[in-house]
Amino acid sequence: MIRKRLFILVFSTALVLLHPFYFLQDVNAKLKVGETLKYDVTFGNLLKGYAEIKFYGKITSYAEYETLTVPLEEVAIDSTLKVLSDSMYNALTDSTIDEALPDLLDESQADSMHEEKQDSIKVIKTITTNIYYITYDTKFIGNIYNLHADIYARDDFFPLLIETKIRRTGKVSRGRELFYPDKNMAIFSQIIEGEEEVDTLLRKHPLQDVTTIPFYFMGRNFGIGDFFNISLPQGEFKLTCIATERIETGEGFDFKSYNTYRIESNPEGFKVWLNKKDKVPIKVYMKEQKIKMLLKKKKIDASIKTNKFNEARVKAKLIHLFPNN
Repeated sequence: MIRKRLFILVFSTALVLLHPFYFLQDVNAKLKVGETLKYDVTFGNLLKGYAEIKFYGKITSYAEYETLTVPLEEVAIDSTLKVLSDSMYNALTDSTIDEALPDLLDESQADSMHEEKQDSIKVIKTITTNIYYITYDTKFIGNIYNLHADIYARDDFFPLLIETKIRRTGKVSRGRELFYPDKNMAIFSQIIEGEEEVDTLLRKHPLQDVTTIPFYFMGRNFGIGDFFNISLPQGEFKLTCIATERIETGEGFDFKSYNTYRIESNPEGFKVWLNKKDKVPIKVYMKEQKIKMLLKKKKIDASIKTNKFNEARVKAKLIHLFPNN
């Protein structure tokens, strides 16, 4: 299968992304547009390379609408709700709650002369999905293996689309991964030398990918002993926070010391040490592939601008999830 063949290469390099980036809605935003992380990578103690991750920020968003009936007291505290009263439909579909409430009270008082006071109302709830864009590149000395990935993910960093280009020993393969979080499903395609293979996967939970699972930790508080059950294309995994450890990197002026959380997977496959302060991955170790990754540099790339993205082109890529936008 496609995913099995690519797993060792992609999983090995993508785990450097075990970084819960700071742009989820329920966390104070600290990661800036253009923030770049660079890691030294060692494969089998001989082959050396690097991995680089760049954050481009929010590049577009989608709005969906749902009709609900809610208690009157809820509409005043939820800014995502708009009034959809039957008798006021034409006038109020575009009204905000603040504008609509006085009229609702007047209407409720008038209705009370004939029937019991209104205690609920029909509303339209606006559901906004922000789309974030990230790239990562992995290269080994001698161009034996190069990987580039374009990642499109929603606010909670479940992936929606991942496009990859892998070059190894002169051969190029291109991959496209379409995710359907509401259906716990994903469709993977890969083209190698003109031949395409397609796999469809169903899991217990919305599928994550090894390139996006790092972001999963961003909006979650956890400590020693806490664990997360994760669905990946390769199967079901349990990620557990095992311990805290002190990790040291660099020498001389580049020396740094970090207090980290150590997280391990079951079935076993990797260990990652996340900085306790900001949950940046400091060190990654892959047992089977004998891969070590260590944070080398963190900087802001001022050349990265979100306004360079063509929203129409991005939305065309995501039409499998948002056909009406």
